[in-house]
Amino acid sequence: MGSNLGDRLANLNNAIGLLAQELKIKQISSVYQTKPEGFTDQPDFLNCVVKGETGLRPLELLDELKSIEKIMGRAPSFRNAPRPIDLDILFYGDEIIKTRALEIPHPRLHERAFVLVPMAQIALQFTHPTLHKTIQQLLSELEKGSGLRSGASWPRISAGVDMYYISVEESFDAAHFLREYGGKCERLHGHRFKVVVKLRSAKLNKTGMAYDFTELKKQVNEILGPYDHQCLNEVPPFNRINPSSENVAKTVFDRLLPLFKGDVALDSVEVWESPGSCAVYKPE
Repeated sequence: MGSNLGDRLANLNNAIGLLAQELKIKQISSVYQTKPEGFTDQPDFLNCVVKGETGLRPLELLDELKSIEKIMGRAPSFRNAPRPIDLDILFYGDEIIKTRALEIPHPRLHERAFVLVPMAQIALQFTHPTLHKTIQQLLSELEKGSGLRSGASWPRISAGVDMYYISVEESFDAAHFLREYGGKCERLHGHRFKVVVKLRSAKLNKTGMAYDFTELKKQVNEILGPYDHQCLNEVPPFNRINPSSENVAKTVFDRLLPLFKGDVALDSVEVWESPGSCAVYKPE
């Protein structure tokens, strides 16, 4: 995966968090800063490689990756254009697939140091199923042919202290009204609230993630559950304050905050209300 627009490191970590909803993340390489190829008048990329297990078939996985790219703001553009996130399937076990929509192994991965260097960290002896060479051999051949040195040309990103992010997205349906305008809940749904919770951590856990993704989903759903299919104006604390997107975001943040200590901290809560508005709560 790669990113060269916006907060590049956060983009990579957010993409990993979204991937973890469909894959069991096994390993994550270091993050490397690389020069763009093709169209060079654009910012440098941050790249990494992720290893995971999934029950999705290759085309289903491709659809999931495209969906994540869309969620994260990637729009159709010209070849090699700048992008907030770029997700490619390099290998799918030892399967060989060649269709108009998808080619596995990725047809150009053996030509790209920004792929081979991070992949060598987590799968050095993996054998390319069509070239019949290990990642170590492919990287060695590439370096000899180009003069590249992985340690010098592809430095690991460091900003004093590495920071990792993970996020989950959950939702609930509810009804509400604004007290200053009067009214009442005619039904117990009608407003869709999408809630995005983001954590940050100074280090990865033993599974290579900032936090246990399944546990985070459980913690968020325990908080959102009492709001689902309810008149929010009758549910504390919204029986005292208006259930605006801003107040929902702050309430969820305040309830989650005591759950995280040590290396893991709550970063922000986003609430998107449809139809309606959106809000982000992130204390200074």
